[in-house]
Amino acid sequence: MLSLALYLGVAAVLVFGANVILGDALARVASAYRILFSRDPHLAAIGFVWSPLPPLADLPLLLFKGVWPALAAKGFAGNIVSSLFMAGAVFQLRAFLKDLRIEGLLLAGLTAAFALHPMILFFGVNGMSEASEVFFLILAARYFTRWLDNPGVGPLVGTGFGLAGAYLSRYEPLAGGFAVIGLVLAITYFRSRGTRSERGNAAICDATLVAAPCLLAVGAWALTSLVITGQLFEQSSSAYGTTAQLNAIGASKAGGLASLIDGSLGIVSLEPLLLILVVVAAVRILVKRDLRLLAPLGLLGPVVLLMLWAYVDAAVLRSLRYFIVAIPMTIILVGLLASPAGSRTWGFSALFSVRHRASITGLSVLAFAGLLFSWPTAVQAMNNRTVNPSEAAVLGALGARVNPRTATEDQRRALRRYETERAVARYLDRIGLPDGAVLVDDFSAFAVMLASDHPRQFVITADRDYEQILSHPARSGVRYILVPSSQRLGVLDAIVRAYPGIYDTGTGLGT
Repeated sequence: MLSLALYLGVAAVLVFGANVILGDALARVASAYRILFSRDPHLAAIGFVWSPLPPLADLPLLLFKGVWPALAAKGFAGNIVSSLFMAGAVFQLRAFLKDLRIEGLLLAGLTAAFALHPMILFFGVNGMSEASEVFFLILAARYFTRWLDNPGVGPLVGTGFGLAGAYLSRYEPLAGGFAVIGLVLAITYFRSRGTRSERGNAAICDATLVAAPCLLAVGAWALTSLVITGQLFEQSSSAYGTTAQLNAIGASKAGGLASLIDGSLGIVSLEPLLLILVVVAAVRILVKRDLRLLAPLGLLGPVVLLMLWAYVDAAVLRSLRYFIVAIPMTIILVGLLASPAGSRTWGFSALFSVRHRASITGLSVLAFAGLLFSWPTAVQAMNNRTVNPSEAAVLGALGARVNPRTATEDQRRALRRYETERAVARYLDRIGLPDGAVLVDDFSAFAVMLASDHPRQFVITADRDYEQILSHPARSGVRYILVPSSQRLGVLDAIVRAYPGIYDTGTGLGT
């Protein structure tokens, strides 16, 4: 409750005090909004480019937009949802540490080190999907640790559902899901008794328990997308997907040692001690057979490595947010290294664990002290426009608000973000147009639609008659066409693609 109150308070300051609103966060609110308030409301209007869970979580709050318009107009519904998820992540992490018999000052300190980390704080309040991803991954790691320590059906099912929720929040947790399935297969086979066939059957059964919820989420979402859009994975094949956006903005393929160093330094800036902790954990697994450490290494580690590969390959924009999973991974490693040995001993006596418990706890306390160094390094990296251009530009609004006299032009521009879209919405509302009078692609104009008091005046891409109206707008009752400049992401706009040059010349469609 303390973390939730903190996150909601910070969210209110950022949105209403400094106009810190992230485009992707507002777009996710728009995905939920058009399910309920467009001229053609239907569930498939959620779209299939991004994961469905964050927009679906926004739906109940958007029902109250008439009472509090900012829930939609400024996307504050998304801020509330991300605050709830990140507060849930804090709760799950603290419960995880208590499972490990971490107590007292160390428990409070590790929980605070996670909850107050600048990256966790910012992405816990800004409406993005990282908060729900972190929540479900911590939940999955908690259950997986239980299974590694004491095998049972319940922890495997819990792990599977945690991975399913993480996948429905963002796509990269699938890497951790595949790694966990492989680990369960191998571990169950080697620690089961009986013939090879019996051990193989046990391994397959355990792997099925953890894989079923995760693969069901993947299959159901892909099959639904195929039925409705004709594509299994819209994020990669859609005209609005990540690949298309990277091509539109001219993101060049990087690769090579330089990009690997940049990405690695980004991770180190968030958690300076992560690499040391990974090495210590690997040694402890080999020496003490403490398999619990495979939970952060085998579940969270592949997610971080996948995003590092994507960063190096320029498959994603340069952003530190893709490495956010390194933060709970670090805290969990410290907790496991500081905790007493698990309930099972693998080939060594209990005396060995007791003899070295003090040294391990001392190392963990030192590691916790090192977590404090992540604050200055993380803050500096988050505001670095070279390694974190997207969020650094938005955070510039805070600098402009705190010290307007020394603010740069970019910082002043950040303070005015989405003012144009809100002005356009007010202008259209004053005209008093009928339903379906304004043709838009809400990939470009989502902020206009959210700010409008009359969303049914817009014909948007999710409408089932959109292609027909786009082909013959005047014949279909359209009176205005709202288009973006055909620069950068504007080239992906459906109207710009259908009528090249419309922004500059009108192409004869109107005046």
